[in-house]
Amino acid sequence: MEKLASLNTAEKEYYMTTARLVDIGSRSSIIFSRSKPMEKRALLNFVLSNATLSNDKVLYTAKFPFNEVLKHGHRLTLLPQQVINRARRWVKNYLFI
Repeated sequence: MEKLASLNTAEKEYYMTTARLVDIGSRSSIIFSRSKPMEKRALLNFVLSNATLSNDKVLYTAKFPFNEVLKHGHRLTLLPQQVINRARRWVKNYLFI
């Protein structure tokens, strides 16, 4: 029974994390544009390393896991839509959002 409860807890945490990431990711442009300069700097430092400006071009290395997002950005979605929908349903049903 404990193992089943542990798996249920892990599943809940997975769906909550997925739903939060999808939500934040879908609003990231708005969040960034409305942030104060110091908040923007903190966000960029969180996502990027070795950012430099060269001939009016920004050069950077993305930190993990953001580098993986950029590497696979050519795909339409990183997560199958059914996983995203399931995570959103779970959050609405269990957290009453």
